[in-house]
Amino acid sequence: MSLQRAGQLSQAFHGRPPQKVYEVDQAIVARQDLAFLGAMEELAVATPNGELHELAISPKVRLCADPDGRQLYLIGGDQQITDAHLRRMGADPRQDSIDLGEAVAICYVAVKRHLGNADDDAYHHFFGEADAQKQAGDAAVAQFYGDYDNNQPPDSAGFYEEFPDLDRPRLIYDRLSKQISFAGGSYKVRDVGIVN
Repeated sequence: MSLQRAGQLSQAFHGRPPQKVYEVDQAIVARQDLAFLGAMEELAVATPNGELHELAISPKVRLCADPDGRQLYLIGGDQQITDAHLRRMGADPRQDSIDLGEAVAICYVAVKRHLGNADDDAYHHFFGEADAQKQAGDAAVAQFYGDYDNNQPPDSAGFYEEFPDLDRPRLIYDRLSKQISFAGGSYKVRDVGIVN
């Protein structure tokens, strides 16, 4: 069925029936050596329709980074986003590779003993945070982190509204493999966490 539709599109594009059908084996190369950072909880994304969406991510999805700390990966678990949810985000679910928008914030669970946390703890990071601190100072950024002791969650929407023009990564959804990936951005993974 899909081969027949591909032939019809080829004919419409060239103005003549397809001359050949090619069967191609395409190697998919994936990085094998990753650093495990933590278990995912949530991603906040500024979507193409201009809204901020909080994507609850299964804790079975692992947040990882390349050995140089310059690329984040989401590995394993259930990363599927339904077509209905994609439409609510302003994305076209008919495409195979979908730009979900700017990654505004990420929340993951990790143990960071060197920071005094011997147990699993939730870490919330705003992408572009270091640039925002340079622009407006530490206190201006700190106000968006909330207060876990008083059950006040971080304010991703407020951070995005206050600092809309930072160099953040884009979130890309591969509808065929049902995986979310990061593209671009100026963050770096260091011993203290994700920086910028």
